[in-house]
Amino acid sequence: MKFKFLCSAILSIIIIFCNRDYAAVSALTDSKNTQTTDSKPDVNPMKLTLTTPWANTTVKLVVPGTAGPPLKKSTTVEVPAKSATYSSNFGQPRQMSLNILAITDPYTKRICIVAGPGPGFEKTYFYVSSSSGVLAYFVGPWLLIQSTSYVSMAAGGSVDAAIAQFEANFDGQKMKDLMVDAALNKKISLPTGGYFFTQEMPGPPGPGGAGGKIAVEAVDITDDSMFLDLRNMSAKLSATYSIDLKAKKVTRLVEDGQEMDLSAKPLPVPLKKN
Repeated sequence: MKFKFLCSAILSIIIIFCNRDYAAVSALTDSKNTQTTDSKPDVNPMKLTLTTPWANTTVKLVVPGTAGPPLKKSTTVEVPAKSATYSSNFGQPRQMSLNILAITDPYTKRICIVAGPGPGFEKTYFYVSSSSGVLAYFVGPWLLIQSTSYVSMAAGGSVDAAIAQFEANFDGQKMKDLMVDAALNKKISLPTGGYFFTQEMPGPPGPGGAGGKIAVEAVDITDDSMFLDLRNMSAKLSATYSIDLKAKKVTRLVEDGQEMDLSAKPLPVPLKKN
């Protein structure tokens, strides 16, 4: 029961940021972690339907650096992409949205189909160049979650071919597994000592722009270390994280200009000055 509750809680954050249906994804998590004695086929087939046609857009792509030798600095570039929205019932009674991006990585030459942001949440996502395919990251309340490419086509292919491959090979069960794997195994906790995430929690944009206030300001990746600079646009607060990607752990936090003691419990507190 605790495991099922944890899955549902984490996935609810994904749903907020991906503009997906809560009831549908909660059902996905429960069905994955509930064992039954008799296996019955899904009532509804796991169909994939294009609801918002592919359109041109741009995304910021982080190209990791290395301490060397030779030294190579991390850079962030804007690259052309295509976005679309699909829906699928994943074998459940209700539909959920899948926001998708097709990105051509100018460095690896790979054409990748990855998770995209829901409307109003573009600033909570960033993308990272990788030899195996573009990685998608998004920032949720107290969490940084990574997902891998759904399709990673080697150089020589085309965006249209990658999209066709995604549609032809779509497997609802595999998509469910990828979502649960990202929520449970590819997340990094983002501690905070104050009200950075609770002050104007991100949510669907409403009257006066009430939702989607967390923005990724800057990202730097060198080898297995990430520097992540976030801003709460409504509360005018900042949080800068140093992250060990290999250990999936925050090693340093500067919150609104104040370095925090991560060893303090239950929440980080400002470091005492000697």
